[in-house]
Amino acid sequence: SATGCMPNLLQVPAKILWLQNTLSQKPEKFLTLQQFILSNLGLEPLSDYSCIAQGILNLKTGILSPKIMEVIGTNKKMFGDVVESATIVGNITHFGRVQLPNSMCVVLGAHDAVCGGLGLGIWPKGRKDIMGNCAGTADLLCLFSDEFKNVWPKYPELCATAGVVKGSNCYHIGVASGVILDWFVREFGGTDVSEALKRMENHLSSKVRTLVDEKTLSTSFYNLSISTKFDELLNSLMETLAFIIRKHLRELTDVSGQKAKKVRIGASGARSDYQVQLKADIIGIPVERVKNLEVSSVGAAIIASVATGIYDDYAQAIEQMVRVERVFIPDKERMKIYDDK
Repeated sequence: SATGCMPNLLQVPAKILWLQNTLSQKPEKFLTLQQFILSNLGLEPLSDYSCIAQGILNLKTGILSPKIMEVIGTNKKMFGDVVESATIVGNITHFGRVQLPNSMCVVLGAHDAVCGGLGLGIWPKGRKDIMGNCAGTADLLCLFSDEFKNVWPKYPELCATAGVVKGSNCYHIGVASGVILDWFVREFGGTDVSEALKRMENHLSSKVRTLVDEKTLSTSFYNLSISTKFDELLNSLMETLAFIIRKHLRELTDVSGQKAKKVRIGASGARSDYQVQLKADIIGIPVERVKNLEVSSVGAAIIASVATGIYDDYAQAIEQMVRVERVFIPDKERMKIYDDK
């Protein structure tokens, strides 16, 4: 329970156990992507706490769980050293055959959910009045807290990872909205999502309803007729995905113990005004869209700016590097219609 996520076949311990039982030659080490990239750069293969094997790190103690390592037949040495984000690992003068014009400092970043939250301007040690929404391939809600809570079995889909500062945790939950919308529009609309959303209009009067299975991503449409248009189907699908985010928002609110006053959104799913407004109408609180939508990249840059001394701390870096471009206020009439659905 202290690892922050419910054990399942997608978590690292299950995969390592499968490898241990399948490979004829037992692995000597298991590397995170951070460690793999750093080792290829000729640097010490370090991992930060947010990226080290999820499902193995004990978030209460900050160390790898001896019990889990025993079960999967590993030990601490097999995972390498774990340090905090913003650790300067070293310097490089070339990348493969590419010679760099100057020596470049390499800084340890963080999990993409953590970087995304930072890039949205969510304070890394517990700003509970704003929920972060990284609306990319996965439509992810995130919250930082300096208090650890066991989120399962009550919320088995909700995960927690270590944050960028010691003692902080990032709680996150999401649905693969980007994948579903991209597949649906490409296969049945003959275009891409950005083009389809340009012509979208509100279809509140439509009787079409959609059901999305969060685990399998299978999608079912109801109340179709010979007059049903593609845009009605797309709108219904977007509504259903937004209702899933509304459910996730309630779950994260329960974890934080404080009702969010607003959601701050970024990534590709924030490009469309229509899509963001629909989400605001359904979740019922203002949605702020940041100016730079590449929020995970901004978060990584924030970590690097603190590590290299450009800014004194994360609060100062966020103040200087994150800007809200527009606020979408829920429409009261549409909110009532959605509440009745």
